[in-house]
Amino acid sequence: MFEYFKFRKIKLKMNKNMKPGPKPRKTTQEFFKQIEHHASRGLSQQQICHALGISETWWYEAKQKNPDITESYKKGKAKGIGEICNSIFEQALNGSIAAACFYLKNRDPNRWSYFKLL
Repeated sequence: MFEYFKFRKIKLKMNKNMKPGPKPRKTTQEFFKQIEHHASRGLSQQQICHALGISETWWYEAKQKNPDITESYKKGKAKGIGEICNSIFEQALNGSIAAACFYLKNRDPNRWSYFKLL
């Protein structure tokens, strides 16, 4: 009626020259494109790490060593903000009053805000 399973320990064979712990990762152009894509979609750095299967520790250490990672992240964020801004602008031009109000309040708050800055 009940089946009992025997679990075997599987011993991984390691090369004698390999050290335990995380292995070095190569940062390729494809890697930078993935970072840029995820950042443009609004993902946080933590979420990007999870999506790419890397640890946050590795991410922050690699950012200090390789400025291209930070640049890819910043470029992606700017790209995403630009896409949203263009979308809101197009909606405002096509007659969306809410989009027009939002755009004007954020682009020219001195003239279009309910509150005057002192």
